[in-house]
Amino acid sequence: MLWVELPERVDSLEVFSKALDAKISIVPGLICSNSSRYRNFLRISCGIPWRERLEKGFRTLGRIIEEQNGPHEDE
Repeated sequence: MLWVELPERVDSLEVFSKALDAKISIVPGLICSNSSRYRNFLRISCGIPWRERLEKGFRTLGRIIEEQNGPHEDE
């Protein structure tokens, strides 16, 4: 498993929903807590051999996260 911390303004539930639409399965961090913690975290399973399809999925996931992150302060 990978436990990924995203920028604070990224809501992992939003990322989860958009990723699911793209047929990418992740777990929003909020589900891994019995409180309101880890809203900007993701859990990603990585127990299968690396393939081109996985690389494409990670690139798509990265784009989804960037969309949620919005413009950076220095832009």
